[in-house]
Amino acid sequence: MSIVAVEGMAGVGKTRFAVHAAHRLAADYPDGQFYLDLHGFSAGSTPAAPGAVLETMLRRLGVPASAIPESVDDRSTLLRDRLADRRVLLVLDNAADEAQVSPLLPAASGCLVIVTSRRALAMDGACVIVLDVFSPAEARELLTGLLGPDRVAAEPASVEELAGRCGHLPLAVAVAGRRLRGRPAWRVAHLLARLSDPDRGLAEFTVGARGVEDVFALSYRALPAARQRLFRLLGVHLGDDVTAALAAALVGDDPADAERDLEALLDEHLVQQVRPGRHELHDLLRRYAARQVAATPDEAAAARRRLVDWYVATADGATRLIRRFPLPPVGRVPEPVAPVPGFGDEEAALRWLDAEFANLRAAIHGAADLPAWRNAVVLVHLLQPYLVRRGQVDDALATLRAAAEAARGLDDPVAEAYTLTALGQAHDTAGRTDRSLELLRDALERHVRLGQAVGEATTRHHLAMVFRRLGRHRDAIAEYRRAVVLFRAAGDGQWEASALSGLSVDLHLAGRDEEALAQALRALSLQRVVGGPGLARVENNVGLLHARLGRHAEAVPYALRALAWQRRTGSRPGQANALANLAFSYARTGRPTEAVRAAAEAVEIARDLGPDLRAKTWNTLGEAHRSAGDHAAALRCHREALDIATRIGEAEEQARARAGIDDASVPAGT
Repeated sequence: MSIVAVEGMAGVGKTRFAVHAAHRLAADYPDGQFYLDLHGFSAGSTPAAPGAVLETMLRRLGVPASAIPESVDDRSTLLRDRLADRRVLLVLDNAADEAQVSPLLPAASGCLVIVTSRRALAMDGACVIVLDVFSPAEARELLTGLLGPDRVAAEPASVEELAGRCGHLPLAVAVAGRRLRGRPAWRVAHLLARLSDPDRGLAEFTVGARGVEDVFALSYRALPAARQRLFRLLGVHLGDDVTAALAAALVGDDPADAERDLEALLDEHLVQQVRPGRHELHDLLRRYAARQVAATPDEAAAARRRLVDWYVATADGATRLIRRFPLPPVGRVPEPVAPVPGFGDEEAALRWLDAEFANLRAAIHGAADLPAWRNAVVLVHLLQPYLVRRGQVDDALATLRAAAEAARGLDDPVAEAYTLTALGQAHDTAGRTDRSLELLRDALERHVRLGQAVGEATTRHHLAMVFRRLGRHRDAIAEYRRAVVLFRAAGDGQWEASALSGLSVDLHLAGRDEEALAQALRALSLQRVVGGPGLARVENNVGLLHARLGRHAEAVPYALRALAWQRRTGSRPGQANALANLAFSYARTGRPTEAVRAAAEAVEIARDLGPDLRAKTWNTLGEAHRSAGDHAAALRCHREALDIATRIGEAEEQARARAGIDDASVPAGT
């Protein structure tokens, strides 16, 4: 006997697949083909009892009622005896579990049994086929068959979007297609508009008595109460996927229990496993879960608060390992109900942040009540060091805008001022100087009015960076000096070291090199005392100043130490900066090949980072190519840098690019 188990989520086409296969194979089983619906998941009926199914099969095989024994075991033995010398194909559709199927299996080697189920069935020796949803091409083919090629060709984009809204689930695609077929006056775009209406929801995926929601309901109602609760609470989660730890936060349970329930939902094909330990719902099942939890609004609100509390607490633990500066006074980290994972080192913390960022972003943007607003503000500020480390400028801007709106909703002027400061800095990183100045000046006025000395100092620090971009080095120096005084008075060594380091750069750009180096060394001495991830940046600046003073042999060790630290911590902007500075010194110490290699890596890393860093790395690559004698490549690089720097108003990089273009245009020695 051969057994094929066909599994998959509700609506994926298991029955159609099994019946189609049986028709194709019928000639190989001349002694009969049997189809039996076991009603494992059927509306208005309970799973068929094995004894009753055996009686039906035995009667079809010609056994008189009087000869059919009473017990299930005896009936099963009789079935196997009757099929012993026959080649029979048996389709057992819609099985509830292994216990229902086992007594129905023949023993004859010439028989084939195809079993379909929404559950993963553990049957020895079975070949398991797990059906997936349609590919986009398969969904389009079905819709073309239902609607006709002309109607599909008239709205190709809408047809593709409709398949996507169906999650490419065969049942949903078929129902949507039949709904349109029965309504020739409807355009596909009209059905899409109806599907977007939250009041209609899954009801649009219904034709006659056949509906996607009803099919999902059969699986949901078959679950034990605890797993029903977990499934519907997954509808609260706005992110992409779910771990056991996150599920535990949703339900307020132990992660081990949550993992067991998630695995059970996986066996029921109500969730999918995208990678080990991470599960997600099909789009339509997510909508169904959200619909179920919407019926219990208090339960949904409590789960959402538990989830966001857990995210804030876990993000605090993860970013604590990479934060250079303390969390500003925008709110407190809550005590979560569910356990928070620990992180042994920065690498583990960054792995978690990388894996969870899409979910964290969804939690921020999905905040809908006052407690969630407070958590959203705190979470955004906790994530800024990570976003800076990874160079995710657009995400920094989007999340900070959400935090500023939430702070206004909370009527918290301190949180709003600190958020505007961070938002101004993010705009500066994105090269949007005018907007950055506007936000930072607004934030500065608020901090001064509120008596927030550290907030004022932080804002002045960021203003100085904008002035540097504009070539206003005197203004930058003045702001850095004010910030240093305020940070020192507040006893904040981390920020003071950062301000001293920034001051040193602008002193150099103003032509005050010896004073610049003295301030940079002060910053390095202080940073070594306070420790933390800021050390790499300060080391980098000290090396850069040595290089700008022509002391390239001294500059290289600083740049190498900074690069090693930034590689260890995973800071992409830090790596790009250190590599550019290293290439700058290599080019001037007779090491052109190493200069080109380092600068090219810097350009690659900075490709999707801030425009000022992209301009810097392109300029450095141009200088490296020129040191190697490749003037054509140098010219191309400097022109790329000039284009970027001109768009963002970066005065220093524009000057470097123009000088490089002039130098690269004429081969050396002519």
